[in-house]
Amino acid sequence: EMVSQCMSTSVEEAFSLRARATECGGILAAACGREMFEPHLQSFMTVCLAGLDLDSNELREYTYGAFSNIAGILEEDFAVYAQAVMPRLLQSCDSEDGIDLLKHGNAFQGLAEDDSDDEDDIKAINVRTAWLDEKSSAISAVAALAEGM
Repeated sequence: EMVSQCMSTSVEEAFSLRARATECGGILAAACGREMFEPHLQSFMTVCLAGLDLDSNELREYTYGAFSNIAGILEEDFAVYAQAVMPRLLQSCDSEDGIDLLKHGNAFQGLAEDDSDDEDDIKAINVRTAWLDEKSSAISAVAALAEGM
């Protein structure tokens, strides 16, 4: 019950707590197994999916880890959640939000597909590690889902 309460907070200052509670829930699911966790599965997944709409790389990272653990216990039965989960995972995998290029002076500009500037114009690249952690977790979750399904 305590994990569930922490997972439901919408207070921005407590997103780190929510992320760790989500991680804990996924670990508990893996440790308990499907039979023991199944009564909590639907509410757990609902709260996890709702958390993806909040603006927190850390929360997305740990939610994707929880999805990996749930996929591990559900295996092919995770398919019922795949329609909701996969687009979010792929969005994080494909995202370039955490990369900024320093060009033409001191202003950072986001990486865009239509950037036709010469590589010599790039002065520096800024990569936010929280974004990398989210992307890494998303890639691991895609692999876990593929393995289980």
